[in-house]
Amino acid sequence: MAMPLPTSPRTADDLFHMPDDGRRYEIIRGDVFVMPAPSRFHQRAVVALLERLLPYVAPSGHEALASPLAVRAAFNTQVEPDVVVAPRELDHEGGARWVRMRSVSLAVEVLSEGTASRDRAVKRDLYLAEGVGKYWIVDIDAELVEVWTAASAVPRIVREVLTWSPAFAASPLHIPLASFFDQVRTGRARA
Repeated sequence: MAMPLPTSPRTADDLFHMPDDGRRYEIIRGDVFVMPAPSRFHQRAVVALLERLLPYVAPSGHEALASPLAVRAAFNTQVEPDVVVAPRELDHEGGARWVRMRSVSLAVEVLSEGTASRDRAVKRDLYLAEGVGKYWIVDIDAELVEVWTAASAVPRIVREVLTWSPAFAASPLHIPLASFFDQVRTGRARA
């Protein structure tokens, strides 16, 4: 389980001084969290999402990126969503080092045993409060996606076809979840 490290309040710049130990670190409102390495199924889900998102967002001047990628909300808040969609041009303040959270159209977290409670509470509240357009929580075990928006008090649970219609796209993206989760389970790329 990802737990805050016992330290005094930190800033996002403190993350550059964390040990190079193969673990991922995030900071949320001054608390530092360390995450265990993701599972094979987790990584397959990230790859499967990228395969679907990359060709969809590219014509619009946006890009889909996978963690590790720093997304900063404030001087004391920097996280690494599993997948983000944001405008392709670099934020002049963050440059190539991080993406400004308020520019993120879609943030995705794939649930892991050690991060599920934080993804469903602390990070969900953070993304929605900071203006992220959509937040998807991918639950591999239940084979569903929770779709959150700032206007929703509860998620929309999707089990069949995940549809995303961002303002920058000419048509919606449809992801049939049966084939998506089959790819995650088997590791075989979609046809």
